[in-house]
Amino acid sequence: MRFLPILSESEQPSSYFDIWMATLPMSPIEHGATCERCAMIPYDAEPRPETTTFSFRSDVKCCTYMPSLPNFLAGGVIMEQRSLHAKEVLASRIDFGSGVTPLYVERTALFAHVYDAARSAFGRSASLRCPYFDDNGRCGIWAHRDSTCFTWFCKHGRGKLGWEYWDAVRTYFQHVEQSLAIHAALSLGVSPSTIGKSMQYHRTASGERVVSEIVECERASLGPLPSSYNEDWSLYFADCARFIRSQSTIELFKVLGSKGQALRLVVEERAKALTEGSWPSRMKLGKFSIKRLKTGFYQLISFSENDPVAVSSDMWDYLSLLDDTTLDDLIRNAPSSTREQLTPQVIRTLMDYGILVAVG
Repeated sequence: MRFLPILSESEQPSSYFDIWMATLPMSPIEHGATCERCAMIPYDAEPRPETTTFSFRSDVKCCTYMPSLPNFLAGGVIMEQRSLHAKEVLASRIDFGSGVTPLYVERTALFAHVYDAARSAFGRSASLRCPYFDDNGRCGIWAHRDSTCFTWFCKHGRGKLGWEYWDAVRTYFQHVEQSLAIHAALSLGVSPSTIGKSMQYHRTASGERVVSEIVECERASLGPLPSSYNEDWSLYFADCARFIRSQSTIELFKVLGSKGQALRLVVEERAKALTEGSWPSRMKLGKFSIKRLKTGFYQLISFSENDPVAVSSDMWDYLSLLDDTTLDDLIRNAPSSTREQLTPQVIRTLMDYGILVAVG
C-alpha cells in the first residue's frame, strides 16, 4: 500500500484528492477531457468532428452540478485565498443555514430535486450552473472540489474501462469524504446524536427536503455546534480542515475501516483491467445504443452520450452481424474494405468501449 505524502502548507496539491490518488496503484490521465478548452464545446473556428452530435454550452460546460462539500473541504475553501467568489458563495450558504450540517455543506434540496428530474439538461442549462463557477468560466473551488467533481470526465482514453475505473475511485473517495468528515466532527466535540442526524439528513431524498428548506432552516433541528464555537460555522469548518491536514497517514487509513479496504480493492481490480493486454478467446457484441449520423457514420453509445464510438457504415454493417467469434475469424471474415479498418488498435478500442465483449 502506498501512503499519503506529508506536505507543508505551501506544497498543497491542486486538489485534496490528488494526495489520495498518489496512494492508488495507478492514476490514468484523461487527456481527452480538457477543462480549459472544453472537449464538449464546438468552436466556430474549428470544424465539428463528423462523428459528434452532442455538445455542452460554453457558459456552463460540465459544471451543471452543485457539490455537497464535506466539512474539511468546506474549511479548505474558507481558508483559501485565491477565489473570493467561492468564499462569498460559501459564506452566503452558511448564513442561509439550510443544508449546513456538522458533516457537510449540502447542495440545496431544491437544486438536487431539479437536477435529478432533469438529467438530460446536464451541460446544457445555465439554470443548473454550479454556484462556485466563477465569471471567468473556472471552478472556484478546484483545490477543494468533492469526489464527484474530481472523478468525473467527459472523455475516457480507455472508454468504458476508464469510466468503470473512475466510478470505483468515486465510490472509494465518497467513503473517504464521509469517514473523514465524521472523524473531524467527533474530534472537535460534535455529539454522536448530532452526527447521526446529519447522516440521516445526508441520505434523505431531496424531494422530502424541498418544502422544509423553503419554509424553515433545518440546521436548528440537527443540534448545535460545541459551545466553544458559539455557532461560528466558518471557524468550525476551518478547524475541520486544519484537523484533517494534521492527521498522520496511519490514522486516516484507520478511519476508513474494513469498508475502505474493500472499496480500495475494487479500485485495484479496475486498475488491473486497464493494464491487461490479453485478448479473449471469443467475443461478441456488447450492449449499446445506436445513432445514424447524417455523415453516414454510426454512433455507438455504450456508457455515456458524451463519449461515443463512431464507425463507418461498412464497419457497422459487418459488426451488426457478429454473434460469437474468435479474434482471427473477426478479421478473416470481414470484407476487404472493413478488414483494412480492423487494426489491433481499433479492435482494442471497440473492446474498451464495450462494443465488443468477451463471451462467458
